[in-house]
Amino acid sequence: MNKSTSPLKSYPSPIELPYLFKEQIATEFDCHVQTVRMALIWYNNSQLAEKIRSRAKELLLEEAKKISIHT
Repeated sequence: MNKSTSPLKSYPSPIELPYLFKEQIATEFDCHVQTVRMALIWYNNSQLAEKIRSRAKELLLEEAKKISIHT
């Protein structure tokens, strides 16, 4: 079987997030940091996991806005 007909589902790349953000998300969603980690590596795909990934994206976008590049 070649790669184009493989029955295995491919998942997006894990979301890289600083530990402090993982702790913040765990507190916000009243869950363990391990739950957050599993959601960010796409191990879980529950509604909570989707909310965690969405919040992680929000936090990363907020951090990116803080970056100023002077040329």
